[in-house]
Amino acid sequence: SIIKKDYFDNQEKINLGIKNSDVILHIIDDYMLSLNEKKYHESLAFFSNVMEKIKKAVEINDDNKEKLFIQTSSSLVYRSKEINDERSINFANSLIANISHKIEEEANSLIKYNIKVSILRMANIVDKENGIICHLKKCARVKMYPQSMQGSKTYFDWVHINDVLSAISFIIEEKICGVVNITAPCITSYLEISKLVKQNKHLCHLPDFIFKKILFYDYLVSHTDNKVLPKRLLFHDFKFSYDSADSLKKEFL
Repeated sequence: SIIKKDYFDNQEKINLGIKNSDVILHIIDDYMLSLNEKKYHESLAFFSNVMEKIKKAVEINDDNKEKLFIQTSSSLVYRSKEINDERSINFANSLIANISHKIEEEANSLIKYNIKVSILRMANIVDKENGIICHLKKCARVKMYPQSMQGSKTYFDWVHINDVLSAISFIIEEKICGVVNITAPCITSYLEISKLVKQNKHLCHLPDFIFKKILFYDYLVSHTDNKVLPKRLLFHDFKFSYDSADSLKKEFL
C-alpha cells in the first residue's frame, strides 16, 4: 500500500490500506524538503497529522500480519564535507536535516506496534526530465552556474530513478530494516557531472543567493558538497545500474 495524498484526510482509506497490506510505503514530496522557517512548521504539522492517522490505523488493525513500513527521508541529514554512511553521526544543522530527523523519529515510533521500519535516506533523484540533470541542462543553456559549484572539490549525492525503484523492491524482498542510504555507490564531483552536459568554458558563475533568487534552483544548490555512500545496500549485494557519472551519459543525449 502507498500512502498517497488523497488518503491524508481520510482515516478509513488509511485503515483499509494498512489492514490489507504487508508493506506500507510513505513518500515525502520534494516540496517538504525545500524549506524556509514557515514551510518547516507547516510541513512538520502536516506530517505529524498524517502519522497520527497511520498510528490509529495500526492500533485498530488486528490481522497479526508481519508488516514493513517504509519511510522516505533525505540524505541531507548528513553534514557536508565528510563521507557518510548509515553508521555516521555527522548530522547537519539545517531545516532539512531537522525535519528529516523528526520524520524518522515518527516513523520509528511504529516499532512499538510490532511493525518493522525502514528509513530510506534519499539522494537527489536523477532522470531525464527531473532532478540534477534537468537543472544542469538549464544551466548549460543559459551558461550560468552557482558559484559554490565551481571546481572538482564540490560534490553531489545522486541516485537514478531506476535504481530507486529497484532498491525499494530489493529492501522489501530482503526485509532490510533501519536506515538505508539510497544513493549511487560513488563519490561524484560537480566537475564529473558538468562534463556530461558539454559545459561551456566561458560560464558566468553567479553568487548562490542571486542564483537561487533569480533562477530558483534551491534544490540543486542544496545538494552540493554532500558525500554519502549506500553501505547497507552494497553489503546486501544490491547491484546498481547507474554506479558512476559515466553511467549517466545516455541520460544527457
